[in-house]
Amino acid sequence: TPDYAGYQELFDSAHRDLDPVHISTTEDSAFAVTPGRFAEVAQDLDSFMCSNPCNPTGHLIEGEELSSYCHTARSTDCLLVMDEFYSHFIYKDSIDGSDCGGVSAAQHVVDPNSDPVLVIDGMTKSFRYPGWRLAWAVGPPELIKAIGCAGSALDGGPSTVSQCMALKALEVDYMQSETRALRDTFTQKRDMMYSRLTRMGFRCLPCDATFYMWCCLESLPEPLNTCMGFFTAALDKKIIVGPGKFFDINPGGRRTGLSAFDGWIRLSFGPCMDNISAGLDRMEELLRSHGALCKLPVSTPKAVAKRLLHNIRETYTSDTEADVEPDTEEETINDWNSDEDCCSEIEANLY
Repeated sequence: TPDYAGYQELFDSAHRDLDPVHISTTEDSAFAVTPGRFAEVAQDLDSFMCSNPCNPTGHLIEGEELSSYCHTARSTDCLLVMDEFYSHFIYKDSIDGSDCGGVSAAQHVVDPNSDPVLVIDGMTKSFRYPGWRLAWAVGPPELIKAIGCAGSALDGGPSTVSQCMALKALEVDYMQSETRALRDTFTQKRDMMYSRLTRMGFRCLPCDATFYMWCCLESLPEPLNTCMGFFTAALDKKIIVGPGKFFDINPGGRRTGLSAFDGWIRLSFGPCMDNISAGLDRMEELLRSHGALCKLPVSTPKAVAKRLLHNIRETYTSDTEADVEPDTEEETINDWNSDEDCCSEIEANLY
């Protein structure tokens, strides 16, 4: 952990047939199980499951690391289950500077008939067709046959219509054009969110992939320094965040005590740029209303600055109020080094 919160229900529903083993991670490794660590634990595992790229951290296992994972699976006969739903949301270029495209463990499979590697993907994320409810699994024939038998008994499988539509959407030229445009668009949103969050004082993982930002709350004042405290306060500002503890997969609640991710939250830059910017404006208001130190972005519209001015004054200056005439003109507010300078700079641009 951390990993996709939906795994919790999946494992809980099959708890009688599973003996889950928790593998802890640290921030030093971007909360990922390193290839060396996987080689150690795989000796005693029947299977190992993770999302790659990772939801919620945005970390990507690729290249030699991913190859090492597949080698370990072969040598230990540990089934490697890779959830690759975000495999085209990747913001890193290849070594030669070209668009790296998607990343998959399938690239490192030696014998598709025997390598214990199961790749899971679908139309929902990278291809942006969530309503089709269509996914697939790629792996050794015997395993796929077993999955097919179970699936047909559970829900009968996806409709023929959605399968035919997916074939068209997955045609190579069309698919590459669409996913390239996706990466171009989401790179801009990722860069904007990362820049503004770090200026607010959050410590965020770099986010090599997915459309999530994994943010540490430890520098914030109470109650914002815990995931549920932040979640509750953010709701008052009409902001939705993913509390970190929900990604601490714990089948059957076997592990007790405080979650290792109680001081983390997941933010999404999936919405359009305007909605992301509006949400970050509200988050700045939230932080200042609790006395947290943060800076406005280098270029801030007057309308946004005026909304924040009231909270800034309450926190750092007197309660004196001023009548500010409505003004929609955008003006640049220069950077500052302290919150006292922040108040002065905003007032100088508003009056």
